[in-house]
Amino acid sequence: MKKWILCLLALSLLSTALPVRANAVVRAAGSPPRFSDVDAESWYAPYVLALSRRGVIRGYDDGSFRPRGTVSWGEALKLVLLTAGFPEQRAGAGAHWAAGYLDFARAKEYLPKDAAPDLAEPITRIA
Repeated sequence: MKKWILCLLALSLLSTALPVRANAVVRAAGSPPRFSDVDAESWYAPYVLALSRRGVIRGYDDGSFRPRGTVSWGEALKLVLLTAGFPEQRAGAGAHWAAGYLDFARAKEYLPKDAAPDLAEPITRIA
């Protein structure tokens, strides 16, 4: 139960503190991208830069980050797991792209085995 509460806490903090899109398109390798819509003075700019440098977030082809967008359950799971240092997870054929992250979180008991969040639904502070 403790792991479930910690995971929910991390996900809810992530949904408000790091407004990012985990399934965004990869930009060219090299220095971390400078997103056209992330002002260096924004409170979240240092977090975006740090996660970008680590390859956890990548931005979109048009150079944007879209910080005002929503974060889905699947994206939040991916962000939390990659930020914690776990490897990328693959989904089975025909499954939601983030199903591998859900399966991984269940296997590690970060989520109950019967947890069934809609991976496409936006995550909220209440989760």
